[in-house]
Amino acid sequence: MITKTKFVRFGDLINSVEEGIIIHGCNAQGVMGSGIALQIKNKYPECFKTYTKALISFARVGINPMGMIIPYYVTPKLAIFNAITQEGFGRADKRYVSYDAVLKVFEQAVNLARQQHMHVHYPQIGAGLGRGDWSIISDIIETAFQPYPDIERTLWIYEA
Repeated sequence: MITKTKFVRFGDLINSVEEGIIIHGCNAQGVMGSGIALQIKNKYPECFKTYTKALISFARVGINPMGMIIPYYVTPKLAIFNAITQEGFGRADKRYVSYDAVLKVFEQAVNLARQQHMHVHYPQIGAGLGRGDWSIISDIIETAFQPYPDIERTLWIYEA
């Protein structure tokens, strides 16, 4: 059995974290229309612009952004990682999140967190609007952290 997340906090991730890496799931369509992505778009409009510009650049050269991170540094101590974990989005009763993309983005995030000595903060990425199974996603995330158990990380459960 994989060791589970070191810390779980209840609260508002976007308005509570002042240092570290915030990683959240995004679609590959350039839309941050709901959930945590919308909170980020509203609080950090330059982060949204960075995300959309990167997606346009990828499209121009034929790069599939699935599994990629588009970083935005709010300050030298606070980064937002726009993690492309969904090709599309919607309200249909189907899974939008890609489990493979979740693994790829968390492997990248863990590596960057190790290099930059930063704490990683994340919501139940892909389990809400992405319609993924949190038990599967949480195991994927823990697999990404396994090689570096010393990296501090916190799962945030939204609570207003």
